[in-house]
Amino acid sequence: MSVELLYTSSAQGLKQGSRGFCTVLSTAGMPLNLATRLESLSAYRHVFPPSHPDAAQNPVSFSHLRINVGGRPLSILSRISDYGVDYSQRTNKLAHHVVLEGSDLVPAGPAWVMSQPTIMRSQWDGQCATPGGGPTVPPGNQSPRVCLRWSGLGSDAGWGGVVAEAFAQPPGKPLWIIFTLAQSAELLGLINESIALLPIEQRWQATFSTYATNLPPDADCKVRCVLAGTDDARLAPARGKVIDVSKPLPPLVSTAVTPYVLAARNGTALLGISTTADLPSRPKPAPLPKFPRGSPGIPKNAGELFHIDDANLDAASMQALKSQPTTGLKLARSASAPPAVTIKSQAAHSPVVNAQRKSYSKLTWALIGVSVAASLLLITAVALMFRNNPGEVAQNSN
Repeated sequence: MSVELLYTSSAQGLKQGSRGFCTVLSTAGMPLNLATRLESLSAYRHVFPPSHPDAAQNPVSFSHLRINVGGRPLSILSRISDYGVDYSQRTNKLAHHVVLEGSDLVPAGPAWVMSQPTIMRSQWDGQCATPGGGPTVPPGNQSPRVCLRWSGLGSDAGWGGVVAEAFAQPPGKPLWIIFTLAQSAELLGLINESIALLPIEQRWQATFSTYATNLPPDADCKVRCVLAGTDDARLAPARGKVIDVSKPLPPLVSTAVTPYVLAARNGTALLGISTTADLPSRPKPAPLPKFPRGSPGIPKNAGELFHIDDANLDAASMQALKSQPTTGLKLARSASAPPAVTIKSQAAHSPVVNAQRKSYSKLTWALIGVSVAASLLLITAVALMFRNNPGEVAQNSN
């Protein structure tokens, strides 16, 4: 069952003691956090004051936003418009919000629902009320069709497919539509034409505002319409893609033709179209081979990967070499892989190193010989001294 809230300026609001801009109608039992959230979505920017001759041209904002309230994603339909002057003769507005869930999300989509005459309120009778429920959403569906409304803005119905593709993407940078005041009443029909191209299961992902002003940052709103000549229109190119319907739309270039564009031109259904959120994940690389703990790190097929020339290496050197970790070695070979690495001993292929090793060995043996000779001379001298003067040696020792 839907719930609704009506927000305007009144001398007496629904809550006791409230006045000015406040809630004047709310479904009975509506949670406080939801009511507060809906009130915050009631911003409106007047183009002309009530006394201006063109005040009737102030645009009406129709929007479908998706917002999380209490951890639940909700679809919120809103109609916000100029509402003359209030009880104090100041500028007034009327904001009507309808929250839909479950079976109320009919296959026709949000723009179709808002086009039904019994859904959105455009007046208030002046009486505060708490009805038992919101408006009853009629069942309905619609088939894809050629986007004739979009072709009327230029010469290419495919622009309706550009908008449909924006609806099908995950939330991100919005698509901006720049319009004139004379086009304001056509925007809901244009958006509905694009939504009709989408598969039924994607239609309630189509979020939009036909006159976007001061939307909260956490609101999901993929297509935002802004008035030509305003700051929002000037800043739009820096905030996302732009379709400027205030000027005749040119035909789409061939590189911009997508399945969505073709569907808009031909009035065909979009079947089997995957959005960015639906793309399969990148395939995982094949896992590296695992070796049991305690293994030296050399795979069984190491002989295919590199060759060890052990002709001049002794057993100890071979064991030390094979026990080295294999970090950095390729564990697989492909047809285009470079030749296998060959590790050869320095003894067989480095004469300079061999000569240095031989010189070091000779010096070592020479030092050992000198040390032995000196030791023998010292022992001989002590023995001769003891033999020639035994008494003197004994006296010195006492």
